[in-house]
Amino acid sequence: MHLPKRKKGLARGSKSLPNGKKKKIGINSWGQPNQENSETNTYSSDIGFQVCMNLFIIYESFKDFANDHIALVVEGLEECYNISHVAWFDLKEKIRDAWKRFKSHLNTTLIVGNILGNVKAFLALEFVLREDWVMFIDYCNSEKFLVYVYVILTYPCVGVFFLSFERLS
Repeated sequence: MHLPKRKKGLARGSKSLPNGKKKKIGINSWGQPNQENSETNTYSSDIGFQVCMNLFIIYESFKDFANDHIALVVEGLEECYNISHVAWFDLKEKIRDAWKRFKSHLNTTLIVGNILGNVKAFLALEFVLREDWVMFIDYCNSEKFLVYVYVILTYPCVGVFFLSFERLS
């Protein structure tokens, strides 16, 4: 089985500042983090790290998560950042996008193009329960998922419709 080479070690998330203060995130008038701030890049990476740590990969939709799981991600961020002034809608959208990227990364790098039996036998990744890993592999190879991916790749404008519809519902 071909596995990608690791270029870097697994991120461990940010640490709070030595004096115990939290990093401040600059925001615009709508409460969204400013992109030009160097802390924003670290903040975005830390959202991804907290998502890997606290959100399950077995759900089909982000709407399936209980608020308790999302709260764990927010608590992890609050250890290092002062996010009280960040808009909730923006934070939740960033968490959802990080979760989707994580699942997509797992699928494209570890599942697609590999023999399913070998992938299932391979130990689950750190932060992923073994049972969840097997369910995720089965989902990524289900007819429903493969049709969804085919439609998105074949008709990109339909993908925009699906994303818009998911945000509305």
